[in-house]
Amino acid sequence: MTCTILALVSIAFTACAQSTSSCPGAVDSLHQRQLAFAWEGSSANYAGNATLAEEAAVLRPIGEHKARIAEASDAGDTAAYLVDGADGDVAFQFNNLKVLATVGEVDYMTGMMIVGVPDGLGAMLADDQTVRCVVQSESYGPVYANEAHPYLVNDGAAAITGSHVQYVDYDREMMSTFMTSSLPASTMVKGAGELITKAYNLKGEAVGPRSRTGPTTSGAFDSNVDADGNYVLVAPPVAGGVSQQESDWVMQSLCSAQLAEKHQWGEGKGFEDDIFLTNEEWIILDESNDKMHIGLPAHAIN
Repeated sequence: MTCTILALVSIAFTACAQSTSSCPGAVDSLHQRQLAFAWEGSSANYAGNATLAEEAAVLRPIGEHKARIAEASDAGDTAAYLVDGADGDVAFQFNNLKVLATVGEVDYMTGMMIVGVPDGLGAMLADDQTVRCVVQSESYGPVYANEAHPYLVNDGAAAITGSHVQYVDYDREMMSTFMTSSLPASTMVKGAGELITKAYNLKGEAVGPRSRTGPTTSGAFDSNVDADGNYVLVAPPVAGGVSQQESDWVMQSLCSAQLAEKHQWGEGKGFEDDIFLTNEEWIILDESNDKMHIGLPAHAIN
């Protein structure tokens, strides 16, 4: 897939197919490094008596849960509507709702977990047999709460915590009958992954590691730094990363989104590629270190 840099407001992203330069089964492959980050957890809260098998026992494949978070009314104090893992009031007025995916579910093929608070969405045909659903998460990194495990960009050059943009691929034929089927969505999942694999800043530089000793003069993640490359957020990322056991950067609270397909308005009209447009919605700065904050960015993902 050809990558095109698209500058919008502050920073530009492009997404390409996951690197296949090394076998995913190799110990030092990008896939294995990402999987290790996803399972690292919080060392500060680890008492030494948990095991991976015990913690993984509650995990379910993407689409396995059938209980709906959406409700037709406020549950209030109605006991029947307050059962963990079960439906609330689902007597929807006009039509039914079914679950495609739930936060915390895992793609067993890659180890990728759906994270964060789902927000902006999009859907398109990945090919004639596959419906690709794109979802971004509101996760706030270390500057507030609900930090997600990092994902790697630019072949492992940098780790980004906070919000993710992820996709799940579904079988198109099975999805066409999903609303009348009793089967869970997991039966039609074909695969899943991180949408952002390549990242560029406004200068056109590939985003790279954050300097721990001063300004990042090349490859800085624009929303995290001032004009000189100084890191200006209230706290450094602390999830496992590729440098000094920290993430390099924070993707802060992605909000609304729009998926625009190639030539959406007719032949030759619109973008020349499928583009997912989104934006970071807020940030908390260390005012003592803020010389000239670049600003909150919009992102274009090719």
